[in-house]
Amino acid sequence: NPPVVVVEENARKVNVNKASMKELMDVGLNKRSAQNIVSHRKKNGNYSKLEDLLNLEHFGNTCMKRYGHLLEV
Repeated sequence: NPPVVVVEENARKVNVNKASMKELMDVGLNKRSAQNIVSHRKKNGNYSKLEDLLNLEHFGNTCMKRYGHLLEV
């Protein structure tokens, strides 16, 4: 089972166009997903919408449901 991440109600969202791997992992993403987000951004430019993450390897609907509320573009 994935680790349980407790987030304050007023916690700031992590911007996937600016976040480092560490920042993405701090909200609960695993290393591979965080690395894919950063690598894709560096190679292809910024994401235009959060749903763009669904096109990445190792970031599917389950990740979006689990972490999407913690992320922003």
